[in-house]
Amino acid sequence: MNRMKRILIPVDGSERSLHSLDWAITILGPHEASFYVITVMDKQDEVRYAEQHGKRKPIPEEILAPAKQKLREYNYHTEVRYGAPGKEILKYAEEAQIDQIIMTKSTKKDWTRIIGSVTTYVVQHAKHIVTIVPE
Repeated sequence: MNRMKRILIPVDGSERSLHSLDWAITILGPHEASFYVITVMDKQDEVRYAEQHGKRKPIPEEILAPAKQKLREYNYHTEVRYGAPGKEILKYAEEAQIDQIIMTKSTKKDWTRIIGSVTTYVVQHAKHIVTIVPE
């Protein structure tokens, strides 16, 4: 009997990052995959977020809440890490024996024509299948 696929989905609190989760849910049924949802808190990113939005970045529980709601009928795990997002995503992918990473091309509105820096890092360094979902 084959084990369920382990799918890692990084989220950062943006609607765009949840788009990759929605895409994965439509492709994979509840008995086909276990979802591993990670958010990585980066101090530099928190400062940039506050400058751009005039408020603090949501705390990890707030970031993960929409994913948990969407996955309530699925087998899922959540993880919060602190550090450089790309490195932490790949580190967790190894630890959790992930089969595939599914990410959005970019989570920033102004970057619609290029791949975001975290996605680029993951694609360049991953030992896993990486699927990039367009916006």
